[in-house]
Amino acid sequence: MANTYSWTILRLYYDLGPDAEGHTGIVTSVDWSVTASDGEDPAHEAGWSRVQSLVWEEGDLWINYADLQESDVVGWVQDALGEDRIADMESGLDAEIAEKATPTQGASDEMPWIED
Repeated sequence: MANTYSWTILRLYYDLGPDAEGHTGIVTSVDWSVTASDGEDPAHEAGWSRVQSLVWEEGDLWINYADLQESDVVGWVQDALGEDRIADMESGLDAEIAEKATPTQGASDEMPWIED
């Protein structure tokens, strides 16, 4: 089964405004996270979170702050990241899930030379 990716917006940073076009609540950056899951039972998951700056240009579609939907902001973040960076991120998350599902490395704080 292919991994699924869930995007979540954690925080919006904004300028109060108004800007030159009279807009207020102008989102300037977004604190976001994405979680990948393999859908197994129990699921193996991996996640990343970052802050993405946004640049508004005259003529961009305007949505009032009070009318924003999470899907709008996720779209902005994904557009700002670009397809190549998203593909690289998903590849990294896939590798992390694969390691969790079938570990190739381990660590222990119990030393084999110390007896209980």
